[in-house]
Amino acid sequence: MTNKSVFYLAILFFTLSVCSSANSESLKKITAVAKKPALVLPNDPVQLDFVFDKASDLKAWLRDNGNFLLQGYIRHNHFRCGTYQLGIQFGMGDGCINVEWMAEPVYVSRHRQCNQAVLHHDGSGNIPEAAANFNKVTCAQLFIKCDGICGTADMPSPGDSPSTGVLR
Repeated sequence: MTNKSVFYLAILFFTLSVCSSANSESLKKITAVAKKPALVLPNDPVQLDFVFDKASDLKAWLRDNGNFLLQGYIRHNHFRCGTYQLGIQFGMGDGCINVEWMAEPVYVSRHRQCNQAVLHHDGSGNIPEAAANFNKVTCAQLFIKCDGICGTADMPSPGDSPSTGVLR
């Protein structure tokens, strides 16, 4: 094999690897146990709080009428772009063990991120199944979906805190 052939073979390999990674999709799931407020005043809404990752400020709340808010920061670890979506679902179980999910995940944000950007994602919605079973909700699962060049290597991983974990 000549040097020229090796060079063209290296270019072909690099091009194929870039093209295949450009069409990749990744999904991270992080769970958090429901936390009830210590004090609820008479006119305050009844809600559960969920903290998925303190460093990224990934958190959510769910109210007894099924309304929820999900928010936090997602860091993209590449120069090339990926499109990230943030979603959530609620379930009942023994905390976050043996959970029965009430509905499919609901995605609330979609942002294209490039050049190692950190963007705030947030959104809200309503899940009627969570309202109907509000007193049984024990767990929430956060979804970070990415299409394109994805990189969330610094996202929380198992053991980062007692109430969170990444499921792959």
